[in-house]
Amino acid sequence: MSGLSVASLVQSLWHGRLLSEAQYAELVQRVLPHCSRPQELVQELTGRCWLTPWQGEMLLHGRLAELIVGPYRLLDRLAEGPAGRVYLAEHHHMRHRAAVLVLSEAAAGTPEAVEQFYAQVRAAGSEIDEHGMEAYEAGPVGASHYLATEFHPSLDYRPLVGQVPPDVSGTVRRLMEVRRRPAAAAADGTAAGAASGWSYVQQRRAQRRRWLVANIIGGVLVAAVAAGVVYILGKSDSIAEVPASDREAALVPNPADAASGAAAEWKRLAARAADPGQPPLAVREAILEFRRRYPGTEEAWQAVDVLRRLPSPLDKWTAATIPQALQWPDQPPELVAAVALGSDRSDAAVGSVAFGLGDRLLAAAGAGIPGHVWMVPHWKPIGEVSKGLTPTKLLNFSPDSTRLAYATDQIIRIRHVGETLGEPVSLHPPHQPGTGALAWSPNGRILVSGGSDRLVRIWDATDLRPRLLCEFQAHNRPVHQVSFSPDGRLFATSSSDSRICLWKLDSQWQPQRIAVLTEPRAMTTLAAFSPDNRTMVCRFGSRLSLWDWSLEGARKRQDLRDVPTGLIGLQFSPDGRLLALLHPDRGVFLVEVSSRLTVQQCRPPAPARCAAFSSEGRYLAVGCAVSNGRPPGVYVFRVDGGRQAEAR
Repeated sequence: MSGLSVASLVQSLWHGRLLSEAQYAELVQRVLPHCSRPQELVQELTGRCWLTPWQGEMLLHGRLAELIVGPYRLLDRLAEGPAGRVYLAEHHHMRHRAAVLVLSEAAAGTPEAVEQFYAQVRAAGSEIDEHGMEAYEAGPVGASHYLATEFHPSLDYRPLVGQVPPDVSGTVRRLMEVRRRPAAAAADGTAAGAASGWSYVQQRRAQRRRWLVANIIGGVLVAAVAAGVVYILGKSDSIAEVPASDREAALVPNPADAASGAAAEWKRLAARAADPGQPPLAVREAILEFRRRYPGTEEAWQAVDVLRRLPSPLDKWTAATIPQALQWPDQPPELVAAVALGSDRSDAAVGSVAFGLGDRLLAAAGAGIPGHVWMVPHWKPIGEVSKGLTPTKLLNFSPDSTRLAYATDQIIRIRHVGETLGEPVSLHPPHQPGTGALAWSPNGRILVSGGSDRLVRIWDATDLRPRLLCEFQAHNRPVHQVSFSPDGRLFATSSSDSRICLWKLDSQWQPQRIAVLTEPRAMTTLAAFSPDNRTMVCRFGSRLSLWDWSLEGARKRQDLRDVPTGLIGLQFSPDGRLLALLHPDRGVFLVEVSSRLTVQQCRPPAPARCAAFSSEGRYLAVGCAVSNGRPPGVYVFRVDGGRQAEAR
């Protein structure tokens, strides 16, 4: 438990699907600001009955994998014996309760015991069907096997695992006897059986509440004594205060207390980065992987500054870097999913796509179609973003995926994202005659918008109802792109006035323009920040160029030749390994930064209009326009060479 942090605990809750979408959203917005240690977070979640005490103990010991068995999440341990363990469990999707038996390693490793186990399962299945009982499922799970049966709180499950093979038939008979009892008799079950059910959780909740009250009183006394000692000894100046900007920038608001797990690994990485004998590119890859594993920690933000001092693969790019004509690769990427968005309009097109945190959400919107949000990979629709409103032009998830910002012509709205979409909150005043760009800061605190009125607006998004902080004229023509640097210290705005402007915000959220990047006779511009936080790839018309930037300004390094004319988008993958170049007719070219070779080309069967990498970089979603009777849609490609996935 020494290496556990609040950040890693939150990631376990997310990846293990131990909380519902609504619970996770409330966790990020309301619970995390008051929990600086993993123990405090677990106590809060068990007090809310979102986790059972047993689940909390397992998470604190880093045993997330033992809480998931097939489609079930385990809530509590009911019995243990030579044949295995029996757990109280809940189905991920159907939400019914079940008693789940998991065979022990000894039983699962004996072929005879496994055969006898399934023979008993088949025999019990006929009895279950005959008496009208609920039959769930059985099968292999990892290196073991499991059986899910109907759960009854007054049934003692210890005989089920008292021998090898498990006594499945006997348990079914006892369960039928319990069900035939009168309701009053069933309520007077044994104390052990009652404690095995949810009532046990409620008892433990009351115990934890009394324990928490006692510890709060003791903690206040200890804190008062400690504060007095610090004051007397005059050591208060030695206590390092985490800057407020860093606390607010992280998913976990207090990374200084939450990053104990990342601190040791970062210490080793920092020493490795300082060693001149280490390969710089290998160190860079290790730091990028560290930032992906520990997002929001203080060490992850420190890593951004170290990345700036390391050589980048972009340093070796020359004027003839990108292969001429960007040849088609031999192996096209795998098409994972194709989602059609019906529309009767001949000009309908998907103009904006976005992935949520952890690759679990996908949103799409465009001209002539309303916005939609799906759960990935099951493609369960969460909701229609702008139902009954003007079709959505733009949309973008907040960094923690709990909010979705979207624009319907002039009006910008924000909706809470959970198991369903919350009610929209409008931002005023609107851009006239329309909104052209939306971007969240990396910490999710502010939202920046740009419009056809040539204005850029900065919104405070920390409250349920965002408020306007400031607005200013950024360009002489409509603003069509806003993008933040990886560390959130500055942002870039692009327009069709041949300029890309770099802005930084002061402590009062007032913008300061630090650089203007321009090329003559370039009607359209785009900018993409590299993950190493020091380089930008900019498009001026049909030309690409590399720029080095800092908080004081920007300097052009070189031009890039031999790229297709007509590019309409560019974006780095989250790990910085790939640069995606979007062409309306030829799809998306994926250029490997280190080798400067086109490794893949994602070409959907319709004209491409937008593209977005998933948050973990495994997928690329391409939005397309209507073409030859084919409706507009989103095509999702796997770009990491992973295992085959079923197309939907």
